[in-house]
Amino acid sequence: MEENTLNTRNAGIDILRLMLMLLIIILHLVVQGGVLRSGCNSWTYFIGVVLETMTLPAVNVFALITGYMSYRSNERSVSIKKYFVLWLQVVWYCVLGIIIGKTVFHVDISSVEVIKYLLPVTFSKYWYFTAYTGVYLFMPFLNDYVSKMDEKMFKKFLSILLMIFCPYTMMVNIVGDPFDLNAGYSFLWLSIMWIVGAGLRKFQILNCVSRKTWILLSVFLIGAGAMSDMLIRCITLIILGKSIASNIFLSYLSPIIIMLSIVYLRAFEKIKIARSKEKGGKIIAFLAKGAFGIYLFHVHPIMMDHLIHDRYLYLALEIGAKVFLIIFRDAIIVFLIALLTDLLRTFLFRAMHIDKIANLLQRLIAGTRVRVVALLSEVQAVK
Repeated sequence: MEENTLNTRNAGIDILRLMLMLLIIILHLVVQGGVLRSGCNSWTYFIGVVLETMTLPAVNVFALITGYMSYRSNERSVSIKKYFVLWLQVVWYCVLGIIIGKTVFHVDISSVEVIKYLLPVTFSKYWYFTAYTGVYLFMPFLNDYVSKMDEKMFKKFLSILLMIFCPYTMMVNIVGDPFDLNAGYSFLWLSIMWIVGAGLRKFQILNCVSRKTWILLSVFLIGAGAMSDMLIRCITLIILGKSIASNIFLSYLSPIIIMLSIVYLRAFEKIKIARSKEKGGKIIAFLAKGAFGIYLFHVHPIMMDHLIHDRYLYLALEIGAKVFLIIFRDAIIVFLIALLTDLLRTFLFRAMHIDKIANLLQRLIAGTRVRVVALLSEVQAVK
């Protein structure tokens, strides 16, 4: 099932990518911004937890989309060109962040730190891209694994993930991390989500569920996640004098969050854009290419430290509705600034003929690989 044309599913997923980026910005404003540090009996905290539950699945959904859109039963290689352009995009934002830090925030950045920013994967300046690099390199093998799956095996995989693996990992994560999942901030977890996304595409399970049902299910899951977090936080605060394990149901590994992630993907893939509105679909597709840039812009460590960290502590004294409006307003502003910044980056890359450079690099690597294989074959023949 190819996705080369502007069709229903691509249009829906492009819209989803943009929505997910807005949700991730909201998540960072709520968590890193300090909204959740208000008391558990305040309206600010209630709004914060609901927003956190609603937005937390976004990272999982991006990994699901990667598997969903990348899966091909006959895929046997990865595109050096595509990865090189992504890597260069990451380096560009690293450098941009340094420039903004030096000129706007007057941050003292050492030469060693600059080198680290120029090697973003090695020094994990963006955890998601570092983890994605591992997924990308192993993608042909993940493709092969899913292509050999039958529907029965995939349903078993999902059942074990949701009913055994994640609940166990979620519970023991209070005292340790036996599978080195790092609460979902890892190559291994993104690989698992990739497999789920690829399996959803291959088998189209739950495809007959209506959009109305998905919406109702998402509301239920958001409510369940938010209530469970607030209950645990308040109960432990009353009994122990401090809140512990308050995020036990609100993490990337939580079955509630995983199910909500699947709901988001399934709900948006059903969105259709009519032929008469194909131009609008092309505009959405173009803007959706900026989703990764929006992420890179606003989560740069310098941006996080100087623009987002503890910025919303004052909201503890505000009423709930005002908290929501302020967070949503600021998220829209960050989204638009970051999107415009990535449009500028896109035009600069075009002017610099980055695609041609990437094509040349891919041809050089492909040629080198052919020569190495031929040499190894000759050595094997001599033996």
